[in-house]
Amino acid sequence: MSLSVWGIMLAKDEADIIGTNLRHHFALGLSGIVVFNNMSRDDTGEMAKAAGANVFLDEQAAFMQGDKNRRMTEIAVSRGAEWVLAIDADEMWYPTKAATIPEAIEAIRTGIDVVRAIAHDYVCSEFDDPTEPNPVLRMRWRHAMPSNAKVAHRCLPGAHVLGANENWSLSDGQPPRIYNGLRIKHYPVRSLQQLKRKAVNGWRAVSGQRGVHRNACGHWRKWYYRFRVGGFNSFFNRKLVLTKRRLAAKPAAWREDPFVPAHLREV
Repeated sequence: MSLSVWGIMLAKDEADIIGTNLRHHFALGLSGIVVFNNMSRDDTGEMAKAAGANVFLDEQAAFMQGDKNRRMTEIAVSRGAEWVLAIDADEMWYPTKAATIPEAIEAIRTGIDVVRAIAHDYVCSEFDDPTEPNPVLRMRWRHAMPSNAKVAHRCLPGAHVLGANENWSLSDGQPPRIYNGLRIKHYPVRSLQQLKRKAVNGWRAVSGQRGVHRNACGHWRKWYYRFRVGGFNSFFNRKLVLTKRRLAAKPAAWREDPFVPAHLREV
């Protein structure tokens, strides 16, 4: 019997990518995915249900991520999860040396209860096909250097992912280690409209909330200010879109790495 691996996901206004995300992870062997739909104003919840996820309405402030990760993990464990991946809606986990994600996790050495998978950020570019609505098929270029690493862990009593899916909590304090058998494709900025929505949602989530780190407040205040005062379109195209000039100036900084999710690959 295959290892039971589940995903947990906190999502808000991710209708442009969440269906592709969930079908991709199911195609790569996940037994189930728990989604907390954080009061989305688009079709995020409906699309997640249609893709087969276990969807719950989340009406708490978005930045209580540690508590929400714990609750989602408890739900996954109650349904048979042996390992949990902390997946963001804009992240595509994939195995590098196995056919499925459970097979990749089964290859982890005995005694290791938590690992981190390296992520690379994909970027909008002048080379994108504007007629392709699916950002995972449209966006072909990524940063050569990793951006961060996210956590997968064994379902031990009390274990859950903290904060922004980058660390975990367990009494024995075992630190997560990088595991190259899993990698992540990350699509944080997919269009101008999606970035505006992200800026507004981020600022609304942190403003007036106690216990939110001042760096998070400053980060979202900066983006929200840019959006409100104008010049957002210019900033997006000048700073966040890979152009032929930027590619020519620093060719080693970028990789063309077209990625087709498992459920969209030709049989």
